[in-house]
Amino acid sequence: MKSKPSPSLTDYEITKRDAFSDNAVVREKVAQRLDVTPEILYHLATDQNACIRQAVAGNRNAPIHALELLADDHSDVVRTAVALQIIDIVDYEETAGATTLADGIVRVLDKLARDPLDTVRTMLAEAFKASWLVPKAIIMHLARDPVAAVACPILQWSPQIIDAEFVDLLDAHPCTQARAAVASRGASKNALTEPVLISDRDFRRAVEMGERQAVIAALAAHSQTSVAIIQHLLRHRQTKGLLAACWATGLSASTCYFLQLKLAHLRGIDAIAPRNGDYALERTELNWHLELLRSMRLDTAD
Repeated sequence: MKSKPSPSLTDYEITKRDAFSDNAVVREKVAQRLDVTPEILYHLATDQNACIRQAVAGNRNAPIHALELLADDHSDVVRTAVALQIIDIVDYEETAGATTLADGIVRVLDKLARDPLDTVRTMLAEAFKASWLVPKAIIMHLARDPVAAVACPILQWSPQIIDAEFVDLLDAHPCTQARAAVASRGASKNALTEPVLISDRDFRRAVEMGERQAVIAALAAHSQTSVAIIQHLLRHRQTKGLLAACWATGLSASTCYFLQLKLAHLRGIDAIAPRNGDYALERTELNWHLELLRSMRLDTAD
């Protein structure tokens, strides 16, 4: 007598089986998928393999309680991935017109604002320095940070800090650049109206002030390409071309990353982040992409 064939597994059952696989590569692929249920992603957030936890942190469908767990992860790489994800979430909420953030999001932000890694706190400060949505308590905590790269963007730009609060903030502030940052508040919105200005600070200020066309014009002028080509790169989110244009302009890798997020509206996981403080691409590759941009005809940049 023939035995009955075993019933085929459902997609959910296959995914759950793979999430518990002994093969780390299989588990990581599950963690990267966007169709995985929240409970499976939360399970993978507890995986012993940091690469898998990082993949969960970078998954835009990861449940907030998984991100809250990973915000305390012992791996710097995992917590950095959480920071990128939460920046995207808050940016989405602001774009959608939200007036408050969910409690889970606030808890993740609070943990990251106290992260031992300077890079994580700096990412938050750069992303939220002009935000009205991030709770003021978190903004004020970042403003008191002893690291200049964290405190100064908030002190210079945050609209949530009123004049009367600066006396307390600056009193025995551990960062020596704090007073200069406060003194530079209210600088001209036209910091980049002329393409000859190419400092990182000017580019960032112009972006925050909504001077998009001025930034594009400056990138085009200094990379010796054209406005149409820069617009093409932004519209189609061509990251390597953007890196080449920023590199030719003389911008730092961190400012280039900032422009990818703010001008091209890339998610953190899709942008090319700096590597050891420098551009992630080799100089020969950057130069190759730059020459390609310069050889493009105006009508092909559409």
